[in-house]
Amino acid sequence: PQGGDSDSTGPIPGNLLGAMHGMRGFPQNWVAQVELRDAIDRAALDLWAHAILGLELDRSSYPELIEPPGQQ
Repeated sequence: PQGGDSDSTGPIPGNLLGAMHGMRGFPQNWVAQVELRDAIDRAALDLWAHAILGLELDRSSYPELIEPPGQQ
């Protein structure tokens, strides 16, 4: 059993799986349960557009990632 920083080590395999296979690498029932998925998708697309196309980032388009609901 993993004892300790599982909140840090747990995402590593998911990141690697996503880098290798994209969204198709995850079961759809897992993807459907991701909290704030729409905001994460928008942020990922913005980061891609910034890195590849040189477009400016507009962080105000996904405030729920900056200040999650219930923590305002």
